[in-house]
Amino acid sequence: MPDKKVGYFGIGGKLAMLTVLFCSPFILLDVFSLVNLPWPPYFPAERRNIFGFVMIGCGVACLIASAIQHSKFFPKDKLCTSGVYYWCQHPIYSAWILFLIPGFVVIFGRTWLLLICPFLTALALKLLISEEEKDLTRMFGDDYLIYKASTPMIVPLFKIFKRPPKNIHPTSSDNICSKKGSTTKHSKGETTEFRHKGKKK
Repeated sequence: MPDKKVGYFGIGGKLAMLTVLFCSPFILLDVFSLVNLPWPPYFPAERRNIFGFVMIGCGVACLIASAIQHSKFFPKDKLCTSGVYYWCQHPIYSAWILFLIPGFVVIFGRTWLLLICPFLTALALKLLISEEEKDLTRMFGDDYLIYKASTPMIVPLFKIFKRPPKNIHPTSSDNICSKKGSTTKHSKGETTEFRHKGKKK
């Protein structure tokens, strides 16, 4: 029986639904002006709009880069750890949590209370991500475990604090992309085609 393959969109659909569920009460408080927590005077609408559009622009750029890599490696059952995936495990989710949601909140939110929404999305991700990680571990084994242990889940800055575990050994060193059942060595940033070899009789 073949390994279960993680879906193309991962837990994206479930994450969106749980995020809406978590954030809805705060959005309703903002829409109906049920709380009086205005933005501080030193952060007027003009500054918020500039800041928000910059955040959204960064998020869209991250989404595009992630989608290009994901669409390239996913159909080939490859584990991609280069490019934006070098800096965090889930750059698509990261783009929403770190850039897009905060950007929309800053532009359209009437109150700073909505800044809680990115944190609630991160909480939803934490609750759901184990399902995706189990499938990836089943597909890629130790290669994924090392990548997971040495790469931040969401915040790229934390990359400098992460180190590969000593008790897990990769199938090959500097494994940037891996295919189920086979690996290869190459320098950081390169991509390599993987082929299964038949057993010698």
